[in-house]
Amino acid sequence: MTYTMNLTVSNWSHVVLAWNLTNLWGYFNGQHVFTTTHEGDYLDFPNVAVGNGYSYSPDRHWKGRMDEVRIYNRLLDAEGISNLYEKGFSGM
Repeated sequence: MTYTMNLTVSNWSHVVLAWNLTNLWGYFNGQHVFTTTHEGDYLDFPNVAVGNGYSYSPDRHWKGRMDEVRIYNRLLDAEGISNLYEKGFSGM
């Protein structure tokens, strides 16, 4: 399974990672791109790290800029994620 998308320099991209106790979902520009399972209690996140991938490996850190980072305390569904993408893309 591929978790990396080819991003274009100077283009806006909308990336979402959603999870519960057993599943992890990835969305890119409003479209669902992967689902996988995981182990562990990821609902209890005392140390959230944005931009380091799904790992603590030092070579997995994001090398770029981020803007308008959001963290929700609830699971977003596919329709909600698509709506966020559409609003962001239209500049709202």
